[in-house]
Amino acid sequence: MRIVADTGPLNYLIQIEAIGVLEHLFTEVLIPEGVVMELMAEAAPVAVRDWVLNLPIWCSVHPASDNPLPAFSGLSPVDIDVLALAQANQEAVILDDLAARNAANQMGLKVIGTLGVLELAATRKWVNLSETIALLKQTNIRISDQLYSAAIARAPRS
Repeated sequence: MRIVADTGPLNYLIQIEAIGVLEHLFTEVLIPEGVVMELMAEAAPVAVRDWVLNLPIWCSVHPASDNPLPAFSGLSPVDIDVLALAQANQEAVILDDLAARNAANQMGLKVIGTLGVLELAATRKWVNLSETIALLKQTNIRISDQLYSAAIARAPRS
């Protein structure tokens, strides 16, 4: 299965050195040009910018889609690009932003977030979820402690 990725999930997976799980979970990760630009921003961590400069072969960059989307409030232009690319290719999408997730759900797209990706990787024993969440908490990601706790409670026991 292919998937379209937004900036946040890629950024955080790179920062916690878990980006490689995407290669094993999905056949291809589609990245809109706007996401690449955000990942290359001067404020982005060096590791993130370096990753973008050396994109793995399982990632492909796509121009902004010409597909018009319904009017959704609270979405950035990059969120719109992510959703349009996912809709145009009938692909699932990795999103963390609540407004973008709500829009994707309204569009009938399959949605997963950073935490969901890590949960999937943990079910395959590719990551230790508790350790990975501890690393994720050291970033500036905004996920509630309640969601972290629920994810850990769902995690398979070793």
